[in-house]
Amino acid sequence: MQLSTHAPTDWTAVYPQLNLQQAVAYLPNQWDRGEATACIMSLTSAVEVSILIHCDPEFTNGTLSSAEKAERLRDAYNASCSMFQLPQLPPGPLMTAFGSVGLVLCLPDAENMELVVPHVLFNKQVFAAQSLFSFEQSVQRPHTTGKVVGHAVPRSILADAQALGSYLTQRAAVTECTELIARIREAVPGLACL
Repeated sequence: MQLSTHAPTDWTAVYPQLNLQQAVAYLPNQWDRGEATACIMSLTSAVEVSILIHCDPEFTNGTLSSAEKAERLRDAYNASCSMFQLPQLPPGPLMTAFGSVGLVLCLPDAENMELVVPHVLFNKQVFAAQSLFSFEQSVQRPHTTGKVVGHAVPRSILADAQALGSYLTQRAAVTECTELIARIREAVPGLACL
């Protein structure tokens, strides 16, 4: 995986999806960006990773700009620093700042929660990545997913949907993250921020 070499903005990061369905649904975004192929990968944390869960419902309504979301997130984090004994964020692009204090984020997207991994944390010492599937954009129907051009999943498992689900679940720690978010939301009704 190649990371952007452009100057970082507030939202420059890696955005792993929390399950296979979300990852497959995200593929057309890669075609819209001009990519000819895209991979679905399994990420495993090599070390303990701290994840900040921010549940601001305003993030999902589509009316906030990226800059407004960044400001709301930074303000909510800074307001919570003393209460939760968190380090202050340094100035600069937001994801660079979160990376400098060693935090991965879990934020609401339009319909789902998503992980946000600052580039500084996306390295072999923190995450191990394994390609599961490689897809090509359709030649006949641009901006849609064409065919699977490679996979690292054994054929015997691909033939059995239940075995495939088990295989991917065993290799995807993000499933645990999804379940953790659900348990936190049940335990803390009305959780709105940090």
